[in-house]
Amino acid sequence: MWSIEIVCKLLAIDIVIIFTNTLNCHGKKNSLLVDVLNKVNTKRYLSGIGAKNYFEPVLFEKAGVEVIWQDFQHLVYP
Repeated sequence: MWSIEIVCKLLAIDIVIIFTNTLNCHGKKNSLLVDVLNKVNTKRYLSGIGAKNYFEPVLFEKAGVEVIWQDFQHLVYP
């Protein structure tokens, strides 16, 4: 935690950092993630494309959470 705070301070990034262990969340896998998102009151979730293999869309839809898939294509260097 302190290293993240130091980097944020050095780069003048002003954000709120919340640890999930302070949220009293319940569930496993997708249901745990949806509970975390609900506890921090967000309606959008950015996820890597690799998570589609175990993604349960119904849980996110019921919670009203839009999932945005990041499909990063890195440059190929010679």
